[in-house]
Amino acid sequence: MIYRYLSEVGNNYDGEVGTSGVRESVLGSLENKLKLAILDLKKERDSVKAPASGSFQDRVQFFQNRASNANSAKIKELEVKVALRRDWLVLQGAVADSEGNVNWDRTRRVVEYDSTYQKIGMTMVHFAGGRLFQDQACTRPLDTKHMVTAFSGPGKAIYVMGRTGNIHLSSHSVGYRHHSSLLAGTSVAGAGELQVEDGRLKWISNKSGHYAPSVVHLVQTLHQLQKRGVPMFFRVKLVPDNQEYATVGEFLDKMELGEQDYELAKLTAYMQHMDEATLGENGWRWRNENERAGVYTIDASLPVPHKQVRQWLKSKGFRAATEVQLGELR
Repeated sequence: MIYRYLSEVGNNYDGEVGTSGVRESVLGSLENKLKLAILDLKKERDSVKAPASGSFQDRVQFFQNRASNANSAKIKELEVKVALRRDWLVLQGAVADSEGNVNWDRTRRVVEYDSTYQKIGMTMVHFAGGRLFQDQACTRPLDTKHMVTAFSGPGKAIYVMGRTGNIHLSSHSVGYRHHSSLLAGTSVAGAGELQVEDGRLKWISNKSGHYAPSVVHLVQTLHQLQKRGVPMFFRVKLVPDNQEYATVGEFLDKMELGEQDYELAKLTAYMQHMDEATLGENGWRWRNENERAGVYTIDASLPVPHKQVRQWLKSKGFRAATEVQLGELR
């Protein structure tokens, strides 16, 4: 399987290897969010401190209020928020103190690319029985609960799909491990984030600042996951719309896409070869203005399956063109 719609790394990221990139600005933003969460928690806890003076009844009332569900629930909510913010920052590779201050001397990293087959192989996802695994023998189910992305936080990981359909996954670390790190900056057929629990895919997106993958690239990734036997009942998030869908089917319905649309996309990669003379050799023609996109029989005007046309063109030695989404404006 060769995917023909690729996206290259944005030009803004040229020369990123060996640099910290935007590491400090991104981690600085996460640091500020953690500090605010810690401050909110401290204020809430201070609001329920026992009064230094007052009547016995006032002190009894205080302890009754502190034990109330409202106060307890608010503090627990803020504790969870602080823990999430801290995990988000630490999993990105930062070292922070109890107050949320980042120790920048201990948080120095630079962007790395996996430029050897051994490193690239270590991030490859393997499939068996509709589940995702870390190893080729499929004995260690993949789980992203200890991974993170700068955009979506803990529990998610970044992925890219190469042009042959191999999917690679890693925890994200701005200024160290980017989408571009996984295949050493080469063009990819898909990229984004995903969430996996005990080998079961729960959620996927096409969020990647480096590659800015379009709907076409996301559909290619979904197509590959389906070919690998993954159940198509996970949630799908489309970026930049930030619209989330409960299942792949709902996403495709909303986009008015389907298997035939994917097959048509693959067929259009051969468009340079589908002139009137070539198609006419097999009694075919390209559609008229009032017909759906595709190839039809000349005599009966019946649609010819996209896959059948593609296979015939391949048998004649024609090759599909590769379309690359350029990174000039990124």
